[in-house]
Amino acid sequence: DMQEYGYSWDGMLPLKEEVALHLYEKEDMQIFLLHEDGSESIPDSPEDIKAHAEKGGIFGIHKEDWNALTEYRAMKEELAGSEAAKEALREYGEKEQAENTFSIYQLKDDVPVDYHFRSLERLQEKGLAVDPANYEKIYTAPLTPGTTLEGIFEKFNIDRPEDFKGHSLSVSDVVVLHQNGKDTAHYTDSIGFVDISKDFLLENPLRAAEQSTEQNANMIDGIINNTPAADGLETATGEQISLEQYAKTIQQEETAKTTGQEQDTAQLTELQQKAVDTAKGYEKLSMQERIGIIAQSFGCKSGRIGTSPCTGKWRGTSDISIKFDNGTSLFIGNHRTPQAKTAKVQNECVSSALVRYNPEIIKITKESALDALRKRETKDNETAAQKGLKPYTLLNVEFNDGMDEKSGGHMGWYYVTLAVGGEIRPHIETGLNYEILDGKVSETPTRENYYAAGALKESDVDYVFNNVGFSSTSGLYSLPVSEEVRERAEKTLAELGGIQALEQPAPDGLMTGERIATPRGSFSVTAMSREQMETAGYGVHHQSDDGKYLIMGNGKRAFAIAAEPPENHLKADRNDNVLNNEKP
Repeated sequence: DMQEYGYSWDGMLPLKEEVALHLYEKEDMQIFLLHEDGSESIPDSPEDIKAHAEKGGIFGIHKEDWNALTEYRAMKEELAGSEAAKEALREYGEKEQAENTFSIYQLKDDVPVDYHFRSLERLQEKGLAVDPANYEKIYTAPLTPGTTLEGIFEKFNIDRPEDFKGHSLSVSDVVVLHQNGKDTAHYTDSIGFVDISKDFLLENPLRAAEQSTEQNANMIDGIINNTPAADGLETATGEQISLEQYAKTIQQEETAKTTGQEQDTAQLTELQQKAVDTAKGYEKLSMQERIGIIAQSFGCKSGRIGTSPCTGKWRGTSDISIKFDNGTSLFIGNHRTPQAKTAKVQNECVSSALVRYNPEIIKITKESALDALRKRETKDNETAAQKGLKPYTLLNVEFNDGMDEKSGGHMGWYYVTLAVGGEIRPHIETGLNYEILDGKVSETPTRENYYAAGALKESDVDYVFNNVGFSSTSGLYSLPVSEEVRERAEKTLAELGGIQALEQPAPDGLMTGERIATPRGSFSVTAMSREQMETAGYGVHHQSDDGKYLIMGNGKRAFAIAAEPPENHLKADRNDNVLNNEKP
C-alpha cells in the first residue's frame, strides 16, 4: 500500500516490479520509482527498476497515463481487423503512422552542463558526442506541406504554440522529421542544422552492439566496456566476483575520472583559468555574501536563494534559483528535492554560478573579446561588399543582466551591439555567447563558407557577421536593450567615427546606368572612386582601350569606374533622384 509505504500523492497508481518493467520496456511508458519520503525519481534503465525493487521500493505511473493506455488498448482491440483500424491507430500515435510529423527533443535536466546549448564543434572539442539517451521527446505535431527546419526554428522562437512546454528551440536541441515513412534527425547547431540521423536514430552498428552487450547503463560511450556493475557482479565464467576485484575496478574508474579532470583543467583557456582563479578569491565569504557578488553582476545589491518544486515527470526534483532584489530570478541548478534544500548543494550551485557571474570576470570577458571581434569585422565587411550588403561597425560587447523583462530569456548571456545602416543593432547567438564566455573568440570568421542564418531567406539578409548573413530588421538573433546599453553604443559609435563608416557606398548602390565594353567583356559603370572601391575589397584588373575607365574586380564581380572621376560625380539631382555627371 502506497500510504503505508510513505507515498501519499493520489495522482499516482502503484505498480509491481514485473508490470513496471513491462510498461517501461514494451509500452514505452513513463514509470516512477517511489520513495518513502514521498518523492519520486525517473529510472534511466531496467536495471534501475530492478535495483529499486531489491531495496524494497515500489513503483508508480500517473493515473492519466494509465487511463490513456487503457483506452488505447481497448480501442485497438475493438478495431482489430477492421478497415477503420489504420486510421484510428494513426490518431492514437502508432509508430507506423503514415502521417508526416516533426518531433522536438531536448536534453534532460540531469545531463551534464557540457552538453547543453553546445554546438557540435564545441562538443567535439570536449571529446563528447550527441547521445540519444540524453534526450527526451517534448513535442510532436503534424508536418504540413512546405514546412522547413528553418520555419520550425522561427516558430518555436517567436510564436511558440501554447501546448509547447519546452524552452525556445536552441542549440543542442534535435528535430526529428517523419516524412513518407522515413525518419531523419537534425541537430540545431549554432547556425543552421546538421543531419545526425546515423547517430541519433541508432543506425550506428557499433552503438547498437554496445547497447546490446554493455552491462553498465551509464557507460554507453562508443566502447564496449563491460566493467562489472555493483549488483550481481560475475566473472566471464559465471562466478561471483570478489570484493577485492570490485574494489580494484572502482579504483581504476576513479583514476580515469581524475585523469580526465586534470586534462580538462590543462585545456582551460586563459580566460577560463582567470575566471576560476577570480572565484577562488571569494571562497572565504559566506554564501549570502557570495550571492551579493553575483547580484552585482545583474545590477542588484542582494538576493536570496530559493527552491521551486517541479511538476509532471520532474516531480520529486526542485529548481534552485537566486531571486534578486529587483524581482528577477537566476536559475543555478536542479536536484532531487531533499538534496536541493540542503546547504551543501546550494553552496555548490552558488560557487559554480560565481565563476561566471561576478563583476570582475564579466569586465575582463568583455574586454578580451572586443579586440578579436574588431579584427573579424574587417573580413566580414569585405564579404558584405562583395555581396552588395551593408557593412557593420562593432560597438560593444555586452552582458545581458535581464533588467528588461523581454530579454530575460537570455539572462546572463553575452552579445554585441553593432551599427548597421545607421541603426543600433543588438546581435546575439548561442555560439557567440559561448565563444565570448570561454575566451575563444577567433580573429577571423569561423564559418568557412558563407550562408544565410537559420530561418532567414537570402533576400532578408543585409549584413554579414562571422561569414553568415543576418537581417538588421528581423527580430531573430536580437533582443531588446536598455537605454543604458543604447547610450553606450551611441557613444562608442561617435568615438569610432562610425557614421562615416556606415555611409561607405557599395558599387551596386551607385550605378550610373552606363555600360562600357573592353576586349575582356562588358562592365557596368559605378560612380564610386578608386579609393572607395579598394576599401570595399576591389582591385584594378585592367583599363579600357581609350584610358577613360578602370575595370576593378574582387574575384567574383567587376565594375568600371572613371579613370579620372569628373568633378562632383556623386551629386544627386533632387528632381529625379538619379546620379548625374553634370556640373551645376
